[in-house]
Amino acid sequence: MKRTVSLFFYIFLCFTLLSVTSCGSDDNTPTDTTVKEGSNLMCRINGVAYFFRILDSKNSTLEITWDRINGATCVSSSCVRYSGNLVVPSNITYNGVYYTVTKVDDYAFYGSSSLVSVTLPSTIKELGSELFTNCGSLTGVVLNNGLTKIGSRAFANCPALASVPLTSNLVVIGDEAFENCQNLTSLTIPESVDSIGYGAFSGCKGLRSLSLNNNITAISDNMFYGCSGLTEVEIPSKVTTIGAHAFDGCSSVATLKLGSSLTSIGMAAFGNCNNISVIYSYNLVPPICNVNGVFSIYSATLRVYNTSINAYKSATEWSNFGTIKGL
Repeated sequence: MKRTVSLFFYIFLCFTLLSVTSCGSDDNTPTDTTVKEGSNLMCRINGVAYFFRILDSKNSTLEITWDRINGATCVSSSCVRYSGNLVVPSNITYNGVYYTVTKVDDYAFYGSSSLVSVTLPSTIKELGSELFTNCGSLTGVVLNNGLTKIGSRAFANCPALASVPLTSNLVVIGDEAFENCQNLTSLTIPESVDSIGYGAFSGCKGLRSLSLNNNITAISDNMFYGCSGLTEVEIPSKVTTIGAHAFDGCSSVATLKLGSSLTSIGMAAFGNCNNISVIYSYNLVPPICNVNGVFSIYSATLRVYNTSINAYKSATEWSNFGTIKGL
C-alpha cells in the first residue's frame, strides 16, 4: 500500500509541478526539491524517454545522458537505447526549477543502432567522448552554434553519417572524433577551430573535399589516415608540423600543396600516396623529413621557389625527387 501511495505521489509531481516536461528520478520514486550534482532524471517528451544528469545544481545545468538505471556505461544490451529522429530539448523543469541542457554526456547515445538523426540545441557547449560511437543508422546531426568542443571518438564508427556541418564557435575536435565515418563526403573546418586530435578523420574513405582553416598550426598523427577518396590536399600557411602517417593511405591524392610555415613532416606522413603527380612546397627552407621516409613515391614533380631549388636538391628526402622545378 505504501508503495502504491508513493507511485501516485510521483505521478502527481510529474503533472502538477513540471511546467515544461514530465521528469522523475532514475528509480521512479519522488525526489527532494533540493537536487545535488550527479542526480539522474528521466523525462518523457512526446512519448520519448530522455535521460539527464544534474551537472550543477546551483546554476541549474544538465547533460543529456543514457539510461543509467540499466547500464553503467550504456554498452550492455540491457541499456535503453535512443532511436528515430531525436530533438534534444534546451531546457526542462523539475520540481519547479528551470534547468538548461549544456552538455552531452560520454556514451550518451553509444550503440543506438536505430538512431537516425539528432538535433542539438544551441545551449549545448560540449559533446562528450564516444557519445555516438557505433550508431550505425545515424545519417545526420545538427550541432548549432553554441558548441565549442567535440570529444574523442564522439562520432567514431558511424558509417551512414553523411553530413556534420561544423559550427562557427567550435574550438576543439578530439582524438578519432570522426574515425571510420565512411560516408562523410566533404569537410570544412571552421576558422574558430585551433585543435584537432590524433586520427580525428582517419578511415573516412568517402571524403572527397577537404577545407582546413587558416588558424591551424599542426596536423596531428594519423589525422586523415586512409582517406582514400581525397584527390587534393592543401596545407594552410600557419601549419608548422605534419605528424606521422597524417595522410598515409590517401591513395587518390594527385596534388599536394605544402604551406610556407611548414618546418617538419613525420614518418610516412604521405605513405601509400602513390598517385601524387605534383607537390608544391612554399617554404624557402626545405621542411625536415623523417629519415625513414615521408613519401612512398618520388616520380611526382616537386615545385619550389627558384632560389630554393638547390637547397631541396640536397635535403634529406627531398633529394629523392627526380624532377624539381621552380615556381
